[in-house]
Amino acid sequence: MKAEFTLEEGPAPASGPEVRVLSVGGEIDATNAAEFEEAVLERRAPGPLVLDLTPVLYCDSAAFAALDRVLAQGGAAVALGGDNPVRRAASIMGLAFHDTVELAVRSLAG
Repeated sequence: MKAEFTLEEGPAPASGPEVRVLSVGGEIDATNAAEFEEAVLERRAPGPLVLDLTPVLYCDSAAFAALDRVLAQGGAAVALGGDNPVRRAASIMGLAFHDTVELAVRSLAG
């Protein structure tokens, strides 16, 4: 069974630099990680990007590899809220993330 994810334009913080925020929900695993990576890269405009993963319910190693490739291009940061079930796995995988979108935005400012 193929996992499903959502990807929508999220609200950018009112103050701070111009940053595009993409909110990701659902599950990302080996069945859809390539599709997820492609969708993010298609929506990525020039300039900084924050991926808000707070609504994500599950990520496997393929998902973290896709995120790593997106982040390796530079100018992007990840937000992953405090109660999210993916936080522990993200920490173990060494994914750099921020507790809120606002903190992620600030990390891209300087």
